[in-house]
Amino acid sequence: MAGIPGDVTAEVQGPDLPVTVTKEKISPCVYQFCYVPDRVGIYTVHVLCDGQPLPGCPFKVAVTDKAQVKLLDDLAERQDETGRLSLRTGQQTLLRFNIDRAGPGVFKAEVLSPDGKLPVHVDQQPQVAILSFQSNTEGDHYVHLYWSESPIESSPILAYCPGPQLPVDATRVAILGKGAESGRAEVRTEFVIDGRKAGPGVPKVVLQGVQTTLPVEMKPLQYDRYRCAYTAPTPGGFLLYVYWSDVLVPKCPLKMTVTPKGDPRKVKVTGSGLGGGIAGLEWKVLVDTVDAGPGDVTTQFHDDREQNVRCDVTEPAVGQFQLTLFPVRLGLHRLHVTYDGSHVIGSPFELFAGPPPDPTKVQVFGPGIEDGIVGEFESRFLVETQGAGAGQLAVKIRGPRGGFRVDMRRQTQTERTINCRYDPSEPGEYEISVRWSGVHVPGSPFIVHLAETRDQLDRLTNERGFLTREEKMSGWRAEI
Repeated sequence: MAGIPGDVTAEVQGPDLPVTVTKEKISPCVYQFCYVPDRVGIYTVHVLCDGQPLPGCPFKVAVTDKAQVKLLDDLAERQDETGRLSLRTGQQTLLRFNIDRAGPGVFKAEVLSPDGKLPVHVDQQPQVAILSFQSNTEGDHYVHLYWSESPIESSPILAYCPGPQLPVDATRVAILGKGAESGRAEVRTEFVIDGRKAGPGVPKVVLQGVQTTLPVEMKPLQYDRYRCAYTAPTPGGFLLYVYWSDVLVPKCPLKMTVTPKGDPRKVKVTGSGLGGGIAGLEWKVLVDTVDAGPGDVTTQFHDDREQNVRCDVTEPAVGQFQLTLFPVRLGLHRLHVTYDGSHVIGSPFELFAGPPPDPTKVQVFGPGIEDGIVGEFESRFLVETQGAGAGQLAVKIRGPRGGFRVDMRRQTQTERTINCRYDPSEPGEYEISVRWSGVHVPGSPFIVHLAETRDQLDRLTNERGFLTREEKMSGWRAEI
C-alpha cells in the first residue's frame, strides 16, 4: 500500500477463525501483508489506517480448492480399450462431480468435437455438479472441465463418438490382427472383428480344422467391435468363418496356419543389466530369440515391493530384443522374461539396485602402500569396497620403467574386498592411484618409496618431493 500516512494494519477473518497476517515494509510508504488460508471458504480482509477502515473495506476473498472436485461416475465400463469415454450417438452423456469440499466456486465445461464446440449444460448444486451434452459426429471429443476458471485434475476427458448408426451390411466388416492369419500351438492368439461401418450386427465365428473345430472366445468392445481369442493345441491348417448377423463376411473363410510354439530353452539373455546396477540409471539387457523359432517375448520387471517397474522393449534386429530397465528403488528386483508364455532359462532373474557409487567409503590398507626395502618388500594391499555402492575399481601404478607387475583378484564375483599385488624390482618412488568409478578414494594417490638399504630408505624418505618431473613420469603399469 502506498501514499497513506499513519499506522497501516490488516486483519483477516477466515470461515471459522481469524488468520495470522504478516506485515513487511517494502519502502517508506509501501507495505506487504501476507496470510495463508488453511481451508476453503470466504475470507474477510480488513485494512485499517490508525484503526480506521480504508474505503472499500472489508474485502471478500473466495478461497477454493480445485483438487477437491471429484468425478463420481466410474467410467471403467464406459471406456474403450484405449481409455476413451464411449459416447452414444444422439444420446445425452451425463457426468457427475462432487464439489462439496471445493469451496465457493463455479463449475464450467467445454466439449470440443470434430465439428467444433458442442452445447453443454451444467446443473451446479451445493454438493454436486452435473454436466450433460449430446454428440452426433463421429470422431474424438475433448471434455474440458474448470473450477473457478482453472482446469481440474481430470481435465480434459478424451471421448469418442462412433457417429450415426448405419444399416447392417456384412460387406463392411473388417477382420484385424495377425491372429486371423496365423498362430502358434498352445499360445493364446487374438484378432478383432470391427463392425463400426457394418451396422449393429451380431457376430458369429467358426474356426474349423481338419479334424476338429476350435472354440473361440468373443468379448464385446465398444462401437460394435469384438475381440476374439483361441488356443490351438497342435500345429495345423484351419479355416476361419466370420458371420455378421448370419451373413458370411466377404473373403471368408480365411486360411490360417498354426505353427509350433517357440522354444524358450533356446532363448539367450545377456547384458550388463543382469548384474544389477545403480538405482536411477538405465540398465540394458539383450534377449536373443534367433535360435528359438517364431514367438512373442513378454517381460515384467518388479521391485522388492512387487510393484511394476518401467521396462522398455525394442527390436533393433529381427529376433533380438533390447530391454531398457529403469529401477528407482534400492533393493532386490526381479526380471521375468517369457517366450510364448513360458519362462526362458534363468527367469525370473534377480537383480540388485544399489546406491550411487561413494568413493569416500572405499578403504585401502596393507603393507603394499607403505615405504619399504627392495627384496624384503611385501607389496600386497587390500581395497575394501563394502558400503561404497555399485562401481568400478581402477588401480594404476607408476614408477621406474619395467620395475613391477600388477595383479588384482577377488575370491568370488560378488566379493567386495579386492586383493592387489605388484612386484617391484627396482628402488624408487611408486605412485598408486586407486579410483572408484573414476574418482580417487581417500588417500589416493599413495606414494611409496623403495630403497636397497635401510639407510637409503631413510635418505630417500627425507628427500621426497625433490624428484624431477622426468623421474616421476617414467613408466606406467596398470591393472583394472
